[in-house]
This record gives sequence, structure tokens and C-alpha cells, in this order.
Amino acid sequence: MWRIGLGVFVAVILASTAQAQVQKSKAAGAGGPSCTHERCMDSCQRLGGKYCAAYCEKTLKERRMTGVCK
Repeated sequence: MWRIGLGVFVAVILASTAQAQVQKSKAAGAGGPSCTHERCMDSCQRLGGKYCAAYCEKTLKERRMTGVCK
């Protein structure tokens, strides 16, 4: 009986880990995370952003601090 419980537990952990990986890849976009100011500005302006310069400065700084961009 404990083996069934252990199997269910492992399946749930694996499913949640896979879901987290899919969400990370969607957040990064098709070409990966935008790590250059030019790419960030292009994508922001395509989406109709009003304050792209400030947004990109803040976003790139955060991405460098967290290690997403090097």
C-alpha cells in the first residue's frame, strides 16, 4: 500500500517540476530572455509600451542581478 502512495507522490512531484519548466520557457519567449537593451525596446514598443526605456532599464537590471542575463 505504501508503494502506491509513494508512486503517486513521485508522479505529482515530476508533474509539478515539468509544469514549472514549461512556464519558465514561456516567460523567456521563443528566442530566450531579452538580455539586450535593443531587444527589450523592440519588444516593448511592438506591444505599444509607453515607458519602454524605464521598463527596460529596470527589467535588465533585475535579470542581471538574478543571473538570467549575464
